[in-house]
Amino acid sequence: MTIKSLTKLFETCKLAPAKSLSIHTGTFAFMAYYVYILQSKTDNTYYKGFTENPLHRLAQHNAGEMNYTSKKMPWNMVCLFVFETKQAALIFERKIKKYDHARLNSIINSEKNILTIFLKG
Repeated sequence: MTIKSLTKLFETCKLAPAKSLSIHTGTFAFMAYYVYILQSKTDNTYYKGFTENPLHRLAQHNAGEMNYTSKKMPWNMVCLFVFETKQAALIFERKIKKYDHARLNSIINSEKNILTIFLKG
């Protein structure tokens, strides 16, 4: 991700760059925690999870490395949320695992979904 796209990501997610970023020799040292929602291309079911590396995690799901999701491959990432702390991300993940389809569709279509910004980075 570029500095410009990270700044946009922080603004969109209302993260505080001053607290979250450290600049070391021109590179960012930023630890972000993500909650993601995947949708199966086979039956449109959703899978919710937590990760520190969304693209790598999606690749793992689509490579059949995750037992729970291996039977419904391939998967599309349809939603991504970013958090400053691991605790906040895990609490949110636990919360959305209880959501029904209508509520999941609502957050997938909300402005809090940073997937398009993340992928542009």
